[in-house]
Amino acid sequence: MPTAVTAYDDPRLPLLLPPQPHQRRRVLHIGLIFFLQGIGMLMSWNALISVPTFFHRLFTGSPYTATFESSFSLTYMLFDLAGTVLATYIGPTLRASTDRALAIGALSANATVFALLLAIAFATDPVTGTLAGIAPSAAFVLVLAAIATTGVATAQIQSHLFGKAAGAGDGYTAKMLVGQGVSGILVCVLQFALQLTEVPPRAAACLYFAVALTLVGVCLAAYLPLHRALEVRQDSLAQVPPFMADTVATIIPATTTAVGLAVSSLHGEDPMLILHEENDGDSASSLAVSTDDDEDVAESPRSFAEEQQLQIQQLLQHQQQQQQLQHQHQRYGGTDTAPVSSVDTNSAGMSASALAAAIGPYVAAISLDFAVTLSLFPATVAQLAPSQAWPLPPAAYTALLFLLFNLGDTAGRATPTAFLPTRPTAVVAVAIARILLVPLFLVLPAVITGTPPTSLAAIMKHRNTHGAGTDIVGMLAVLATSFSNGALGAAVFTAAADRVHARADKERAGRWITLGMLVGLSAGAALGFGVADLARGTDLAAFF
Repeated sequence: MPTAVTAYDDPRLPLLLPPQPHQRRRVLHIGLIFFLQGIGMLMSWNALISVPTFFHRLFTGSPYTATFESSFSLTYMLFDLAGTVLATYIGPTLRASTDRALAIGALSANATVFALLLAIAFATDPVTGTLAGIAPSAAFVLVLAAIATTGVATAQIQSHLFGKAAGAGDGYTAKMLVGQGVSGILVCVLQFALQLTEVPPRAAACLYFAVALTLVGVCLAAYLPLHRALEVRQDSLAQVPPFMADTVATIIPATTTAVGLAVSSLHGEDPMLILHEENDGDSASSLAVSTDDDEDVAESPRSFAEEQQLQIQQLLQHQQQQQQLQHQHQRYGGTDTAPVSSVDTNSAGMSASALAAAIGPYVAAISLDFAVTLSLFPATVAQLAPSQAWPLPPAAYTALLFLLFNLGDTAGRATPTAFLPTRPTAVVAVAIARILLVPLFLVLPAVITGTPPTSLAAIMKHRNTHGAGTDIVGMLAVLATSFSNGALGAAVFTAAADRVHARADKERAGRWITLGMLVGLSAGAALGFGVADLARGTDLAAFF
């Protein structure tokens, strides 16, 4: 007897009826969970890089006082990247319960790290900022171990959640990306407020670590019901709405022949859709597919309402299938660029080579996207100094640029997919075009002020003597960089999941895109040192 396949698992039979109110509420509930996970996902790193003065005082007397920020970045990126590689290749092979347990363990590890950092901040001397009884070098090693731990933990969380979001659909990936952007906004608002109020470094560190610990705790509590919520959501996608049985007789009278002809044309096959009912205390119905002609006759004849219910379901499915094929044709520019696995129903999933061929351009695009962005932010952006007309302290201008960066990035991530490039060639072309931001970011202030392009440092010095004209130019450059970064990232995550159809393959695609993003982040962080050196004093004329 052929194995029944639910409508959710079979891409030939998508659910075409409008979601019911309880289903919409469930989607919103799951979306809120993913949004919160996005906020907490980046809060660990954001909190660590927001209190450099605290760590400088903590490490005073050690040889790491001048280099701890680079050590933090390198350690976090290496362990985050290594953890993502491991999660990408091992995660899909794990049992669902094991994968979930690892995610819970990673969230717990992050909570432990920030509880430790909060305790360290409270224990430091309010005047000197050092730890009594602990050498500065030992404190550096302790903090570095904590950063390595949170790097691996965050990698596991990112890979797991982006995979789940891609597999579940319903725009959950976009919600998590927006949550990441909101995380940056929250940190920048907090940083801007602390700059204006001149809060002591020890108090600022306690505040950051307490906020991070609270958010990680909230994310852990919100994650616990996520697995069950996704299961219920997937089950609901395969349910036949009960109202159909009462209304089909008046909606479509006498359509048996027309429906039969329509269904027989679906994929050139003649599947018989049967409604399985299980009576074990509660009656649950699910749409299933059977291709065995010997099983066409049920043990008891179906009622007229049941027959009409089945027929209208078949007709709606056929119509929606045609709409989906037309949408894919328009979105991807024809059959040559339509999702390569749109008819792949192999439950075992695509091979690694087939998946690479399907989403390879998107992995390359997101790697290049974040490499360009991290080569400019934060190191080079932090060197943009305000003019003499700037009414606030110079540090407030830098904090404002960081806030604008996160606002632009969040706006880009929240941009509707309809306005974003989704074809493989388009996303790769946009990613390559963003390389021009690097030289543009260095010479744009010179073009505006008329300063010879010798170095960014010289340009900034000239700005300090020639008014506030380029203060806004610097803000616009930061906004352009961040918005394009967020929009391209959102387009890649969304389009890559559309290139494959099976839920398991969508989850693998989400993990691969996450790996590509981490590769770009690591490469950009390394390139950022060179771009920052170039901005500080290298002859730009020689560079060009």
